[in-house]
Amino acid sequence: MNMSHEVEKKDMLGVLPSRTYLFKQHPFFYVTVTDFGKGMGLLQIFSDWGVFGHYWNAMGENTTIEQFLADSDDSYVKSKLLSWMNYTGVKKEGHEKLTKFMAQCWPRFKEHIRK
Repeated sequence: MNMSHEVEKKDMLGVLPSRTYLFKQHPFFYVTVTDFGKGMGLLQIFSDWGVFGHYWNAMGENTTIEQFLADSDDSYVKSKLLSWMNYTGVKKEGHEKLTKFMAQCWPRFKEHIRK
């Protein structure tokens, strides 16, 4: 599977401040982050192998979801996404693709959201 490391920021219209990041050259893959108020946020990964995410409700009073994810350890984020995948009954393929995403694309995504 060819996954691009480049991301493009798109603003979403809506009540909640959501931002979507598209991975170029991989049309069925994008990441959405949503702030729900002071220190609360949601990470969602949409792909051709499913939709997965995690909600944090205690990130620090003045911390956005992007700041939180940029400062979080990769293995911590991966463990939260895997726990969601286990809860929703995702098969082994989903675990393998998430592991590949975390190794190949997550560092570039974190670098991009730090800007």
